[in-house]
Amino acid sequence: MRKIFSIWNSIYVVIILLILNSILYAQLTAPTTEAVYGGRINGISVISTGPNTSRIYISTESANSVFYADVTTTPSSESFGSFTVMPGLGNDDGYGSTISKLYAHALSGYLFFINNNNLYKTHYSSSTVTLIDGVGIKDMIIYGDYLFYIKDNSFNYAQIDASGNLTGTGNFAISSMTNPSIKVNTSNNKIYICDLTTSPSIYKSSDNYNALTGSSSFTSLTMGTLSGSVTNWAAFGIGPDGTLFLGGDNGSNKFVQYSVDDAATWSGGSTSLSGVSGSNFSFAGSSSPYIVYFGKGYSTYTNGSGFGSWSEFGNVSYETHPNDGAVFVDPNNSSIVYLTTDQGIGATKNGGSVIFEIDTGVEAVQVNDFSMNSTKDIAWLASKSGVRKVTNFSASPTWSLAMFPNNDGSPYYSAEMENDNDATAYVGNVRVYKTTNSGSSWTQVLSEVTTGYPSVGTRVEAIEVCPTNSNLVLAGFYVDDTTQGGLWYSTDAGSTWSQLQLRSGSTLPNDVDVYDIVFTTESGNPVAYIGVYYDLNISSPSDRGYSVYRAEWNGSSWSTRQDMQASYTSTGTVIVVTIIDLEVTASGTKIYACGTDASINHPVAYYKDLAGTNLWTPVLVSGFPTGNQQGKAIANGGGYTYCAVDNVIYYIPDGGTSWSVGYTYPAGTQINVLFYDALLAGTGTGLYNFGGVLAVELVSLTASYIDNYVYLSWSTATETNNYGFEIESMPVDKNDDNSFSNWYKIGFVPGNGNSNSLKKYEFIDKHPRGSKMRYRLKQIDIDGSFEYSNEVEVDVIKPDKFLLYQNYPNPFNPSTTIQFAVSKKELVTLKVYDVLGNEVATLVNEYKEPGIYQVEFSLDKNSGLSSGVYIYKLTAGSTTLDRKKMILLK
Repeated sequence: MRKIFSIWNSIYVVIILLILNSILYAQLTAPTTEAVYGGRINGISVISTGPNTSRIYISTESANSVFYADVTTTPSSESFGSFTVMPGLGNDDGYGSTISKLYAHALSGYLFFINNNNLYKTHYSSSTVTLIDGVGIKDMIIYGDYLFYIKDNSFNYAQIDASGNLTGTGNFAISSMTNPSIKVNTSNNKIYICDLTTSPSIYKSSDNYNALTGSSSFTSLTMGTLSGSVTNWAAFGIGPDGTLFLGGDNGSNKFVQYSVDDAATWSGGSTSLSGVSGSNFSFAGSSSPYIVYFGKGYSTYTNGSGFGSWSEFGNVSYETHPNDGAVFVDPNNSSIVYLTTDQGIGATKNGGSVIFEIDTGVEAVQVNDFSMNSTKDIAWLASKSGVRKVTNFSASPTWSLAMFPNNDGSPYYSAEMENDNDATAYVGNVRVYKTTNSGSSWTQVLSEVTTGYPSVGTRVEAIEVCPTNSNLVLAGFYVDDTTQGGLWYSTDAGSTWSQLQLRSGSTLPNDVDVYDIVFTTESGNPVAYIGVYYDLNISSPSDRGYSVYRAEWNGSSWSTRQDMQASYTSTGTVIVVTIIDLEVTASGTKIYACGTDASINHPVAYYKDLAGTNLWTPVLVSGFPTGNQQGKAIANGGGYTYCAVDNVIYYIPDGGTSWSVGYTYPAGTQINVLFYDALLAGTGTGLYNFGGVLAVELVSLTASYIDNYVYLSWSTATETNNYGFEIESMPVDKNDDNSFSNWYKIGFVPGNGNSNSLKKYEFIDKHPRGSKMRYRLKQIDIDGSFEYSNEVEVDVIKPDKFLLYQNYPNPFNPSTTIQFAVSKKELVTLKVYDVLGNEVATLVNEYKEPGIYQVEFSLDKNSGLSSGVYIYKLTAGSTTLDRKKMILLK
């Protein structure tokens, strides 16, 4: 199954895992949200909304840009509400994943933020977002009822009234700065700006923050010596007593230095906390001593003696790990501190030693992969915000907290359950990790030490366990730039690994960049198909991997080949493309592939019928989009093939001639994964359910007209609580009088209840009511709920005259079938007589639509008849059309 393949930055990627454990429809409807909350948090702002209430705003690294929640701050009665996305900053508003500077104004309730160097404001009660100032915004802050921001080389100021309007605006020139950070010193009311570079500079305003004019200015302070080991100064703050703080890191440890003399001298140093610098400081207390919060740590600061020891958030108890993002002390209750965690947004009610998650409602988890068992009740999920497991999914899902096998906040791109052994799973980021106890502990089973790939820019895009041999595990690596990854395999369930060379002439470990892997069974052997990237950045075409490779395991060794060479394609020509996603149908007899042509000009899709031609065959492109787009994911089921292209899911009926639009997501999103097993969508903003686990996975439905009957046949891959199928029909010929009428129930076929194996069904419509008929199935659960299948049409040959056919069998005992044709709607009678002309039975006496009909004449209803010759006669209206003889032998 396709995994996420792009580095998460400003692109808003949506990964769709369509788990179609039901009759699959072309048109997808709006989903409900699964309780997979959290995501990367970029910024935090909190305002007081009353004596005991606050409102927290968070910006996220997702297309849902900003959320807010209300908090009750009463000591010992604290409560945290669910988050709601800001009306104007949702996934279809286009503000994206890079908002990090945001401040809320308490009096008006307006939120001010910077996006793409523009300054905006918006309100939680409105979808309106207003541009305040254009390109060139470098930093901003709200202090009380004042807004300050830097645009290019000018310092701008304004007051904010109760309606969020700006008054008293002005500006003045300042020195050019690269990465300015604005703060107000509460001890002297002056504004300070720190230019956070490798050698920071600090500037101080000539006037108080509330008395600025066009003649105001900033003066550069004389900087004392800072720690020479810091390579990244990232945070600037001013304590309530006027102490200046600088925070940074040396690549592995955090440093905090402070100055009590306006930057002339600096003290402090290493915090002894690992990790990178936090993005800001926050303070609890109004005078010395007070607590300083920075990144994932905190310490008490006393003017004159400096810091005590530093502690990490959750040093007594935690649900998930804190990380080195934003931190904010609540304005009403300083014991409440909001912080970023590996899972999302967390909080503490006791100043820091005990932390917990508060991210309910935060739909910002960038879901990358999903692996579910065959009974559809347990699954593993990989995301940018960790790994999670869900149990009891089909009834009342219970999601675990985020797990981080490497004990850090790194993203995970792939997850694979060991078939139906849900306690064992593999997950991948730069490395491959394995658990055998549902995530209680993890073992690193494959790393750069073995592969030789760089630790930065490498992703495990795919992990696949062989369905028939759980010891056989494959892992596909993708390496950025012109360095290529490769395919690795283990024959002992991950204990040892070797690389399988796919591209002839490659210099291992740099072989091919793998996007996806699927397994089939062919001639009793496991066969892996590997979709790879055709990298145009590599100068020589002969050094590029392309399309799909095939690898067959005979129990001791592999045989490999490039599977889209001319001899393996229906066109007889080599197919050179990028294949991003592969899918094996439920029956295991077809493989689907999608991606993009060699120059990324248009999406492509192919299938390989293992039970048929065994050749890669292009899927028709009529209706497919063109122009710099890629097929990101593909699935087949319910009589349709689905392909995701950018933000649109296209579909084409099996045997169809053109693609159609099935569902469109907000512009700017990318759909990367279709997962065929239960109707779910894993996206850049969370996991969504399009209907849950339904009763039946219908893998085919066909209709054929043979000898005056319509034969319907269908099959299911799995069934859950399936009561059965009602068969419905409707004539669709425009020349029929009853054309386009209501659906009619014409029969019922019992289901198999619960099944994990292929089940086949059939039904015969002996009386089709038109020259073209449409059929559908109404699949009914034991509890009475139901779903309709896709519709199928069939042409029915319409008689051009009334006909009476010879009965069969003839002679007969105890019953025989009589068939007749009706060419127009008429009162039809069919009667049986003995040789003396006495009426024996009336078989038909009613109006009939055009079509072919048959009735049974049986001794069960005519037990007094003796052996001999009988006559049956067909009449339309008052006209006798035909009569024939039949013989009863007793």
